[in-house]
Amino acid sequence: MNNSIIFLLLSLVACSSVVYGVQYLHMEPYANSDCKGEIYGAGYALQIDLCFGINYQGGAFVNNFKVSLDDSGQNATVSQFKDTDTSCSTPNTNFDKVYNVGECYEAPGYGNSDDYEPTNFVLISIQNNPHSIPTYGYRSTTYGDSQCMSNPQFYIFYTNNTEFNIHSDDYSKWYCVDNQAYETFCEQGEGTESCFTNPSSSECTRNFLQWHEDNYIQESC
Repeated sequence: MNNSIIFLLLSLVACSSVVYGVQYLHMEPYANSDCKGEIYGAGYALQIDLCFGINYQGGAFVNNFKVSLDDSGQNATVSQFKDTDTSCSTPNTNFDKVYNVGECYEAPGYGNSDDYEPTNFVLISIQNNPHSIPTYGYRSTTYGDSQCMSNPQFYIFYTNNTEFNIHSDDYSKWYCVDNQAYETFCEQGEGTESCFTNPSSSECTRNFLQWHEDNYIQESC
């Protein structure tokens, strides 16, 4: 095999979303409280045994998180740490959350602003060496490299047409069309509705809100 073919194969691998040698705490979203039926809402994937940052309150603040898996492989604990604790050495145990594989929970708010509070439920699983990132709809993915080609540290996704109620009457809808992510925001008036749509996809960009973590973020479908 000549050098040009080897280079081409390596380039194809680097440009794919394939990930190897990692485990993820995966939260698949459902509309119903028994996590059956329609897949809908906000879902998450958090890499296990890695310290990483997640923005909250619209990105104004950051906490670090680390997911640990017990020996049975059936119980995962999500621990929270201060923004400056980039090695996740001293957890705030008051915020520890345990998730059991195969059980259904109210969706957490990881990565969501206060205005985008999920109302769906999530089914817990552990993904071992996933072959690819599944496509649900809009996705915001955090990476530890400037090319966004390493194993994702964390990603949040919204299934197509996920809606968030904002200020009681207004709402935001997220969806993908032709591999482009969009958000449509609608304001309610007296007998009227005013909506506008913005593209939500973005290239791999330094997340300057995470000063201590040196992370990059990419928004896509």
